[in-house]
Amino acid sequence: MAKQTREKIIQASIPIFNQKGYAGATLSDIMAATGLHKGSIYACFEDKQAIAVAVFRQSVAEVDFKMETAIRQAGGDAADQLLAMMNVYESLVDDPNGGCPILNTAIDSDDAYLFLKIEAQAALSRWQERIKTVLQAGNLPDDLANIIIASLEGGLMLSKLIGDKQPIQQMISYVMERIKQA
Repeated sequence: MAKQTREKIIQASIPIFNQKGYAGATLSDIMAATGLHKGSIYACFEDKQAIAVAVFRQSVAEVDFKMETAIRQAGGDAADQLLAMMNVYESLVDDPNGGCPILNTAIDSDDAYLFLKIEAQAALSRWQERIKTVLQAGNLPDDLANIIIASLEGGLMLSKLIGDKQPIQQMISYVMERIKQA
């Protein structure tokens, strides 16, 4: 029962933390989203920090699952795999949970919440390695990984800010052109 309650809290809190950030997410928000009382929440989590970490890890795991599924479905060609990953990323523009958890957490935690910054750094490192693995399998230079990530994150931020997918689509086109040239 406690495990189910914990999962309920995490799932209900994903959009809260992704959209409001750590400082903006309140226990009242979590209580309203879950229908649970404070005691039930704190029976599963030590504090708000523990909830935030669990929510971030679950958010990243969900995006990772989508990425891995897209890679598998794309077949063996590295360019197709990268495009599939980028298409998953483009879908985050309309994600009801608030977009990219790494981007949101990196911005939210930059100078204020070291514990979240460490989580975001670890997730970013795993993402860099996944992209490098695909690049290397396609005999492409792995230094493109950071260009891909920066282009996607910047495109996503711009798209969400202006409410139009054009910036992320432009970045995907740009990255795919760079991949073709490599």
